[in-house]
Amino acid sequence: MSYFILVLAFLAILHFIYDGIVLPSIRMHLRNKLFALRDELRQIKICDEECDPQVFNLLHDGINRFLNRLHRLTIDRQVQFMREYENDDELRYEIDQRWKLVESCENEDVTRIFEEANDVLRVAYLANMGGWFFYLIPIALIAFSLKKLSNEAREMFVMPNREVDRLWPDSKTA
Repeated sequence: MSYFILVLAFLAILHFIYDGIVLPSIRMHLRNKLFALRDELRQIKICDEECDPQVFNLLHDGINRFLNRLHRLTIDRQVQFMREYENDDELRYEIDQRWKLVESCENEDVTRIFEEANDVLRVAYLANMGGWFFYLIPIALIAFSLKKLSNEAREMFVMPNREVDRLWPDSKTA
């Protein structure tokens, strides 16, 4: 039991270091990427008269929306969003219309910025749940080991008697 407590304490320290020191730096880096993408989008708007103002506004507002909300991109919030999306027909219709508008944009730079901004959000999701990896990795290793042991036990169960006697002789006959 003491080993278990020591392992949990070690994992808690790793979690604290990640959430308190590493994660804020990752978020700052991602925030800086969003700022750069927003600046690039603004430059496109200034230089390209053919940039669709509706698409520009959608992307600009989307980037601004997440500049200070990267810490809120978590799995539970994603589940909450998916529930709302599935249950609210009006919201789903509005999102679908906006999505079609972005997909119809012919400016390759604008669509690239949209994709890069989405990549930043994906990384933020992963980074925000990174502290839990310290707990999940040992569980996954144990599950993998148990599955491997289960497969090996199944193979040993059907092993011929002569091989069982050869590998593990009965203590009475040895």
